[in-house]
Amino acid sequence: MITVLYSCQKPTPTELVSNDSGLQDKVTVSIVQKEPDSFEYTNGYDSTGIISPEPKYSSVITVSSTKTTYKNSITNSYLAQAIFYDKTKPINLGTGKTIGFRTRNLGTVQFGNHFARLTPLSIKIKNAAKDSVIGNYYLLYRKSNFGDPFEFDFNSKIDFELKVMGMPVISLQIPTPKEISGTIESTGNITKGNLQYTLKWNGNIDGKIDIIIGGIKKGINKSEVSPYLNLRASDDGKLILPAGLLKDFPFDQFERIVFTFIRKKVVDKFTDNTLEDNYIAAYSIHNIQLDIPL
Repeated sequence: MITVLYSCQKPTPTELVSNDSGLQDKVTVSIVQKEPDSFEYTNGYDSTGIISPEPKYSSVITVSSTKTTYKNSITNSYLAQAIFYDKTKPINLGTGKTIGFRTRNLGTVQFGNHFARLTPLSIKIKNAAKDSVIGNYYLLYRKSNFGDPFEFDFNSKIDFELKVMGMPVISLQIPTPKEISGTIESTGNITKGNLQYTLKWNGNIDGKIDIIIGGIKKGINKSEVSPYLNLRASDDGKLILPAGLLKDFPFDQFERIVFTFIRKKVVDKFTDNTLEDNYIAAYSIHNIQLDIPL
């Protein structure tokens, strides 16, 4: 059992109504509030598409393709991961509240024809001297042309296989979404209080997408992206954010603002005794980093 200091993040849902060419589109907005002693997994939402660090499932299997743009720079990365939590080994607060579980090794995992490697899974507790390892998870990761030989095909399927000694092989297919690609236009600035963003992307006619608004914090670690707002919107290709939505955004803490577009497909039902209580999904992610208009 591990005991850590933690203050949970509690999204506050509201509704943003945008009006574009006479069309009304309701968007659910959640404020991601992280208190000083909160924790997060070290592979952040901007590469996994998962914003909450609290494990709600015993088994989490996800694949993702991530494109990150900043000015004229484009970086692509591809990730496949399987995390199996041990519900008999909780991670508790000093108050006794359970916030998660240690992980367990089940056997061998394959995505497509490639075996995933066992890798330490860490959580970062704010104000702590070092990260805490809570076990291992199965990982394939490639950034640009470096890393594991994992391929992500959009609007297709990725084979998954788990072999546990003495048990039948567990196999399934993970459907992947159509690639998402967005652009951001801004008018106004922070000084005048009239900063407004227009978000556009290749809409998918039906369904929903998530848009996370966060930032890259000032300091030594230039790759750490912290979330602030989580928007769930219709996948129709356009959303205008009014100036008032970001009036409390802590611009002074960030070097860049980051908009993350997420389109996902979730395996609705998969019943298996070994992978009971599971979450299986594929993500297409586009991170757009922008300088802050003062």
